[in-house]
Amino acid sequence: MPGGARPLHNLGLFDTRMYAARRAPDLKPGLEEYARRAGVSNLEPIQGHPVRLYSPLARLSAPRLLLVGDAAGVDPLFGEGIGASLAYGRVAAQEIDRARSVGDYRFAGFTSRVLASDLGDYLGLRWTCAQLIYGLAPLPGFTLMAWAIARLIAPSYHPRLA
Repeated sequence: MPGGARPLHNLGLFDTRMYAARRAPDLKPGLEEYARRAGVSNLEPIQGHPVRLYSPLARLSAPRLLLVGDAAGVDPLFGEGIGASLAYGRVAAQEIDRARSVGDYRFAGFTSRVLASDLGDYLGLRWTCAQLIYGLAPLPGFTLMAWAIARLIAPSYHPRLA
């Protein structure tokens, strides 16, 4: 490749911890199998990073503090975060502009404004699907059927940037 660049792969697997009382699974064998099927032969180095999943029950602000992007919570169904992060930025910018105009930086309404936004609708739908899919996952065959349905009714989020 030009300039000595080499192709890289970013594959991911995550545990929702829906069953937190159970022992945490070893995700490496599942990732290796997924990589093998995707035609990726070298996974080194494998790195793990915790991720916060969005919940409509979470508080996203405190006086002089806004949680946005991954800190506020990624898509709880598939663990995606980039599209939602851009949308969090838009809602946060509006909140900061509102705070500057009135001189009140408590951000008391930010969580409600996120919930009422297109982002809140998107993440709320994904949260509901995740509760259903991961909550009923132990039923035989349910997971495959649920994933197929989720792909149809919960498309990826692509924020309007204008």
